[in-house]
Amino acid sequence: MVAEMQDKTEQLGNKVQEAASQAQETASEAMRSAQATGAQLGRAAQERLGQFRDTAADYVEHGRVRAREMGRQVEGQIHERPWSSIFMALGVGFCLGLIFRR
Repeated sequence: MVAEMQDKTEQLGNKVQEAASQAQETASEAMRSAQATGAQLGRAAQERLGQFRDTAADYVEHGRVRAREMGRQVEGQIHERPWSSIFMALGVGFCLGLIFRR
């Protein structure tokens, strides 16, 4: 009976060691999977950041071009109608003076 209990105890010990070994392997596999997923997410985030940077640069350049065009248009209006431009500037200055005087 003692030998039988020792056998059972030994078998139970072996099963516990196998379960611990399997748990360690599963944990290692989960760690590798998490690291791979993290690296993949990092690459995806860098790619999206690059796309965002490119899009922002395009918007800035479009804004610059548009501002230059508007500047040329205003300059053309000033050359075509200098007196109107002077009176308009005086009117805007007068209104701003009234607003900021308070």
